[in-house]
Amino acid sequence: MAAVGDGDRLSNLPELIQVHILSMLPNSSLNFDSTDDKDLSGFVCSVNRELHHWRSCEKIKSLSVCPFTYDGLIMDSDLYFWLHFATYTAKVEEFTLKFCVTAFPECMYNFPEFAYRNTVLRNLVLRNCELKPLGNVKWSNLVSLSIGDADITEDVMEKILSVLS
Repeated sequence: MAAVGDGDRLSNLPELIQVHILSMLPNSSLNFDSTDDKDLSGFVCSVNRELHHWRSCEKIKSLSVCPFTYDGLIMDSDLYFWLHFATYTAKVEEFTLKFCVTAFPECMYNFPEFAYRNTVLRNLVLRNCELKPLGNVKWSNLVSLSIGDADITEDVMEKILSVLS
């Protein structure tokens, strides 16, 4: 039996049990932030592993994924999975996707079409993402939007602003 001063009991439980307990909290938040541009594959694997553990959680209030860089050859299917997880599985209200830099300045992540139709989303932060919705934007509950380092056409801006008015 552990003494009281030997740390908390939660940390001593297996990871799957820790995640299950944390997933039952009403305001669960997940934050993935990489400051290392050398191990992008490791970062992607880590995020995928964690989201796999959290897939049974009914509600995650906030999800923030901030890889250091964007490399479409390594990440496109994973980014699609992360956005699908946020939109459909976890019904995230606050979503952040920020890349500090892109592998090539002219290469940005193309925000997927399905992500423009999210009626749960309240706060959205995007950086180094390309926004080109083909149809209407349906962010009916959005109250806060932050977009950085993106080329946005006037047409796209009108689609986005029409939701916020």
